[in-house]
Amino acid sequence: MTTDSFVIETARHTAGIAVRERSGFRFYAAHPLFGPLDNRTFRGLRDLHAEIDRFTAPERRRKRQR
Repeated sequence: MTTDSFVIETARHTAGIAVRERSGFRFYAAHPLFGPLDNRTFRGLRDLHAEIDRFTAPERRRKRQR
């Protein structure tokens, strides 16, 4: 049996859920920060994680500056 959905989390947020489809993984955002990615399809989980990292990168930079 294969898993068809995955919870995607960052260090601070539950970003959303990725659901396997024929063309890749569709992302459903659970946090407003990731709203722009909601309902987008990604070729793979690595592509999705890379995009999630782009959204959290400014947050990580602010944290390091404190």
